[in-house]
Amino acid sequence: MLLWIIGKHGLLASSFQRILTSKNIPFIATSRTEVDIRDKSQIEAFLSMTPVTHIINCSGYTAVDRAEDEEENAFALNVIGPANLSTLSLPVVHFSTDYVFDGNKETPYTEQCRTNPKNIYGQTKRDGEKAILKNPNGIVLRISWLFGKEGKHFVSAMQQLLTEKPSLQIVSDQRGRPTFADDVVEATIKLIEKKEHGLFHFANQGETTWYEFAQHIQGHIGSSCTINPTDTASYGAKAYRPKNSVLSTEKIENLLGEKAPLWQNRLPEVLQ
Repeated sequence: MLLWIIGKHGLLASSFQRILTSKNIPFIATSRTEVDIRDKSQIEAFLSMTPVTHIINCSGYTAVDRAEDEEENAFALNVIGPANLSTLSLPVVHFSTDYVFDGNKETPYTEQCRTNPKNIYGQTKRDGEKAILKNPNGIVLRISWLFGKEGKHFVSAMQQLLTEKPSLQIVSDQRGRPTFADDVVEATIKLIEKKEHGLFHFANQGETTWYEFAQHIQGHIGSSCTINPTDTASYGAKAYRPKNSVLSTEKIENLLGEKAPLWQNRLPEVLQ
């Protein structure tokens, strides 16, 4: 086995590299400057020299608000790249998002729910999913509210802001399930070992809002910052955000025979 990790500098790819190294699972990781998956010829050249057995695509365009003005760039990274990978005769794991849904549903979203993205980012991620699932060995793993030991994410941002700012306005009317990157890696490895394919949702146990999430972070680090709740409309983000981002993970739990830990129990590993 030789895994190809694409997008090596990102949060999730960093977790993959650390955990695969600890498990002695062979891998090679590349950045866009080394292999640009938007260019099929670069993929072919790389694979002609590298005996890869599985592809794990951690790359993508993730700047949700900026995507509203950079649709072409978002499309190239989130659709063209995955479409190029999907044509290969190799198992491909690809990561998607809760933003493929409109958030109007009051109960958790299952893999059978109709997608209806309301921003450019979500639309390109949905189209990337469709491309990957054309590969008979393709896996799409939808994840939400990702945080981890490496990279930039909500937890790292809050940790900094809570020590620098006297007060913060945090959105309180969006609900979701935070997801610890290390748990995503462990679940992905199990799916590969089981030779699975298709669409899955993965998130840690426990629903919360961004406001409650920030309060938990503050409770761990100890801060005199005042956290005030605000609603999505008042916050004024450029791109639409779904009110309900809660993913149902029953499918993958039944397959793997276990549930992911509570996100609250993973938070201290990031805030050490």
